[in-house]
Amino acid sequence: MPELPEVETIKNGLGICLNATILESKVYNFQLRYPVPHNISELIHNRQILEITRRSKYLILKLDNGFLLFHFGMTGRLNITQHYRKEQHDHLVFALDNGLIISYNDSRKFGAILWIDGVLEKHPLIKNLGVEPFSTAFNAEHLYNKCLIRKIPIKQLFMEGKAVVGVGNIYSSEVLFDARIHPTRLANTITSKECKQLYQSVQAILSKAIKAGGTTIKDFRNHEGNLGYFTQQLMVYGRDGQHCLLCHSVIIKITQNNRSSYYCSKCQV
Repeated sequence: MPELPEVETIKNGLGICLNATILESKVYNFQLRYPVPHNISELIHNRQILEITRRSKYLILKLDNGFLLFHFGMTGRLNITQHYRKEQHDHLVFALDNGLIISYNDSRKFGAILWIDGVLEKHPLIKNLGVEPFSTAFNAEHLYNKCLIRKIPIKQLFMEGKAVVGVGNIYSSEVLFDARIHPTRLANTITSKECKQLYQSVQAILSKAIKAGGTTIKDFRNHEGNLGYFTQQLMVYGRDGQHCLLCHSVIIKITQNNRSSYYCSKCQV
C-alpha cells in the first residue's frame, strides 16, 4: 500500500498543481528507503511542474529540469493544503506559487523521494517494469504469452509486476476472484480463455478502485486526507472466515511469498 489505484487517485488530486512553480522547500528527513538527494531543495527551486504522471506505483512530477519521483512504500502520502502545519513524519514540504503547499508524510519511512535528470524510462526502477494495465500494450494475448513461460503461481506473476504493473496484493486477490481462478494455479496452466477473463477482470477491478478513490485498509489517505472507499466493495481481501458474497462458502486466507492471499473455497479453481 498504496497500490496503483491509490497512486492514481493522488495523481489526479495533484492536477491543481500543474504548471505551478516551486518557490521553496524544506527536507526534514533525508533517510527514507533510499537517501533523499542532499541538494533536492536546490534542484527543484524555482522549477515549474510541467506534467504529473504515474508509472506503476511511482508518482512522477516532471519539472523543467528533471523528474521528481515518489514511491509511497507502505504508509507514504502527499498532502495538499493552503495553511501548512508540520505533522509528525513529514519528510519533505514545498510551497508553490499558486499558494498551495505539498508535503510528503511517511510514518514507516519505506517510501522514496528520488531525482532523475536523465531519461526517465532508463532509470533502474523504471526500465524493467511491465506494461500499464490501461495501455494498448496490455491485452489478453500479452497476458497469455507471459503466463505460458512462467511456472509460478498466477498470484506471484501479478505481484512481480513484469507482465503487467499495478495488480498488487489487494487487487490480485480481487482480480483472481473476479476471474474465478485460484491464486495457487500455476501461470502456465492458465488457458487462453481464462486470460481473456483475467484481462477483463484486471481492467474492471482497477477501474472500480480508482473510481472509489482507492482502498484504505489501514493507512491510506488521499491528498485531502480522505479514505479510499473501495474497501466497501472488497469481495475476498481481508474477509477470511466470512461467507462468500456469491456462494456463501468460506473465504480462505493463505500465505504466498510472505504475503496474504484470499480466495473463495468454492468459486475459485
